[in-house]
Amino acid sequence: ELLYAKRKVLANDLDGTACKMRFYFKEPTYEMLPFDEFNQVPLIYKIKPDSPLLLAHPYPCVVDPTRRLSNVSRFYEFDRDEIEMHHYSFVRED
Repeated sequence: ELLYAKRKVLANDLDGTACKMRFYFKEPTYEMLPFDEFNQVPLIYKIKPDSPLLLAHPYPCVVDPTRRLSNVSRFYEFDRDEIEMHHYSFVRED
């Protein structure tokens, strides 16, 4: 999936991409359902000198405000069937 995403970025000269997430809670086997279809996570960025990381900068879709690059003009949102992130931030030992 990641190689597919990379090839799509290169073939279409994209500046940034995002994908949907799947969340897990407490244990890596407990998935939170239904899927969140609103929030996304940045996937691949083209790093350029005029594209700094800016807090809460306007962005083409809803992503964490601490993960946004500026000057992203060629953007693509991946569908779940293309690629998705498995997010384990709520899985903890304690």
